[in-house]
Order: sequence, then structure tokens, then C-alpha cells
Amino acid sequence: MTLSSYYIGQTEVTQELWQAVMGSNPSRFTGNQRRPVENVSWDDCQMFVWKLNQLTGKTFRLPTEAEWEFAARGGNKSQGYKYAGSNTIDDVAWYTVNTYDKGKNSPDYGTHPVRGKLPNELGLYDMSGNVWEWCHDQFGNYNSDSQTNPTGASSGYRVMRGGDWHLFAKSCRVSRRSNGSGTVAGICGFRLATTDGFLSSNSSCQSSNSVNDDSGRTEMFTANGVTFKMVYVAGDTFMMGITDEQGNDAQSNKIPAHLVTLSSYYIGQTEVTQELWRAVMGTTVRQKRDRDRRGAEWDLRGEGAQYPMYYVSWDDCQEFVSKLNQLTGKSFCLPTEAEWEFAARGGKKSRNFIYAGSNTPDNVAWYEDNSDSMAHPVGRKPSNELGLYDMSGNVEEWCQDRFGDYNTCLQTNPKGASSGLSRVERGGCWYFSSKFLRVSNRSYELPSRMHAYLGFRLAL
Repeated sequence: MTLSSYYIGQTEVTQELWQAVMGSNPSRFTGNQRRPVENVSWDDCQMFVWKLNQLTGKTFRLPTEAEWEFAARGGNKSQGYKYAGSNTIDDVAWYTVNTYDKGKNSPDYGTHPVRGKLPNELGLYDMSGNVWEWCHDQFGNYNSDSQTNPTGASSGYRVMRGGDWHLFAKSCRVSRRSNGSGTVAGICGFRLATTDGFLSSNSSCQSSNSVNDDSGRTEMFTANGVTFKMVYVAGDTFMMGITDEQGNDAQSNKIPAHLVTLSSYYIGQTEVTQELWRAVMGTTVRQKRDRDRRGAEWDLRGEGAQYPMYYVSWDDCQEFVSKLNQLTGKSFCLPTEAEWEFAARGGKKSRNFIYAGSNTPDNVAWYEDNSDSMAHPVGRKPSNELGLYDMSGNVEEWCQDRFGDYNTCLQTNPKGASSGLSRVERGGCWYFSSKFLRVSNRSYELPSRMHAYLGFRLAL
């Protein structure tokens, strides 16, 4: 196993640090803030890491399983001990004999403050015993292949390392491994890792913030002579839903705020225009409305090449995407709800605005107060941090996902609910008030419905 250099926490994350970052203490064994935090799930740890990074501007994370074991063995200073720092477990670990076996009425029962035993060769404490520690990796079987900076299996439960206060000595060996569901809390805590400080142009372990971020660059595409731009959104982890700056507009379908990790993608610089629609589908917004009267109780609300296309159902969008892909040989689609919100927030360049690009709706959006009850040509208001226009206001936008309730679980490239009739809409529109323009606001509609305030943008 070959590892690049990294930092790892000298101790497990304490209840004091957890309280400072999260504002609460989930631990079962309290009374001394220097005890390790426990009763936290792997997903809880991801939430903590995200908030800590927001506070510090650093890129802390959980250690990989390989990083954890190398550190527990003493790194380059290893003396080959069975436990983390000794062959005599009582020297370095809180485990069943000196904690659990004492009985519930003993002051030694349960977890202990960090640094209560001797450190290992690297000066690391409690890597054997006290609490199990979550690692970044998903659990999988080993193989004999040489590996460099491995990050675990591609699927499965999450790795736990180090043993805990109520287990036997064999569970505290530096080679011992276990696993658990990332959503379930138990006798498990964690310590931090980071590669900040070891970053260079040829390093294989650069943090996401150190890599050249070309978010916001554009790519040009053409369909039947009509050009349109797509904006690159570099992948990252973000907090989705009603976050602090979104205020008190916390209807039940926008909570809880939860962590989402997205791969990189492209999204339309503007909503799909009437010009592009006509180039692909051969119809104007007027012809579309007159042909498909389903739900079209409105007069035309803005007509022209650079106006956003509206009077389109979710089903219509799928037909458009299919024809566009045939013309271009690409794989355009509607953005997922998570992709839409991350882009609206400004991606990795986000300045945490309430609306897409500003805390003042008139600066960036056409909505009830300034729209004259109609849509406006795209790109006439300032863009957000990524150079995206009209993600607040103008026309509401279909997303790919089925609509469903949020939960607290960390998610990677989520695709929405697995069942349900309605599809997600985002962004507010010329017809709605400013509270519907927030980047966290979400709505839904049956996929066959169409309105004079409902359009879409592309993703790739």
C-alpha cells in the first residue's frame, strides 16, 4: 500500500468540538466535554465536516481506511505493535477489561476523555479502543494487488476502525476492521483528516478546493443553425434545502437541509428559448399553445426568438431532448433537482445569496413586482456567480426528478423520488412573488400540465 502525505487528528473529535460546530451533543456518555463524541452516524460526520470546512475554510474529511491504519501503526516510525502504540493493550486503550467489566455503577464504565492513555509512535491517542472510528471508505474485501491512495469499495456499508470501550482486546488491534450502515448511529465516533499543507501540482491527493476550478466556462452548441451555450459546473458537496440565509421560508417540503455530493456537469446558460425550440421542434410558442390547449388558460405572455419557451409540459421537454440529441449526437437532459439548486446557488463560487445571484430579487429576477405580468427575453438581468441567467424568476423550470420529501441522509448524485406522479419545478417565475424565487424553493406539477409561466433549461 502506498500513501501520499496527509494530516490526521491527534485525538478523536471531542464532544466540545462537536458542540462548537453543530450546536448540540448527541453522545450517550456526557459530563466531560473532552470525551469523544459518539452516537453519530457516518452521515452525521459528513454534516459535521461540511460545517467545519465552512467555518475554517479548510478541507477536512474522514480518513480513508488505509490512512487510518497506517497512522494507527505509527506511520514511518512504526515499531510493529499489535495495538496503536504498544503490545500491552492496557497501556494504550480503553476496552472491556478496564471499562465495561467494571459495571455500570463504576466511574470507569463507558467512554473516557481523550489522551487518557499513552500515544502511539506518531503521538496519536486512542486509535485502539475508546470508540470505534468511522472511515471514509465503503467496506469491501481486500485483494493482493498493490494500491496507491485507495478509497475503498464502490458500494456497501462504511468502514469502522479501532474497537471501543466495551469490546475485547482483539477488536482493538490496528488491523481490525468492521462496518456499519452510514445512516445508523452507535458506539462510534471519528477523527479528522486533511491533505491541506501537502498540495502541489503533481500531488495525487489534492483537495477539491486546490484543483483548478474552471466552473463557469462555457461550451457552444448548435442545432439547425441556432447556437446555445452550456456552462460547466465543477462537482462538489453542498448543503441542499433551507439553509441559514434562506430565512424562515421553511415549508415542510424544503427541509431538512442535507448534504449532497454532485459530479461535474453542464447546465444551460439560459432557459431554452423560443428560437431553439422552433429549430428543434418546428413550432412557435403560439402554435404550441393553440395546438395543445391542456391547461393553457393563459394568453401569450411574451413572444419572440429570445424569450424563454413556455406552454411546455414535462413530457414535451422529454420529446425536445430526444430530438435535440438526435440532431447533435449529445446526451442533453433536464437537470436533476440537486444539479439545478447547486447551479442556482453558484456552485463552488457560491456567495450564499438568497436568490440566484443576489439578495435583492429585483437585481436578478423577473417576478410579480416588476414583470408586467409576462416573461422577458433571457439574459436581461445580471447573472449569478457561474454566469447563469434567470434561475430566479422569468419562467419556472422543469427538473428531471419525481417530487418527494427530503431526508437527512448524505446523497451522491440523487435522482429524486423512486415513485410518484408529479415532477419537480424550480426557480419561481414572472407570475409569483419573491418568496418563490429563493434558490431553495421547490414546487411540483403533473408531467402533462403546461402553463404560460413554466419552461425549462438543459443539462449535459
